[in-house]
Amino acid sequence: MARDMLRLLLRSQQGLTTIEYALLLLLLVVAGFLAWSAFGGQVVTMVEEGATSF
Repeated sequence: MARDMLRLLLRSQQGLTTIEYALLLLLLVVAGFLAWSAFGGQVVTMVEEGATSF
């Protein structure tokens, strides 16, 4: 059943557009996760330092 729906999506233009948007969303989520992993600690440190300076 799910396999048939996937085949139908891959055959139609609107289905391909849906899959492209899903892949783009996945790419953005992965990029956001990687950015947060790389810079999240630094952002928290900067915010904490700013809060203590008040």
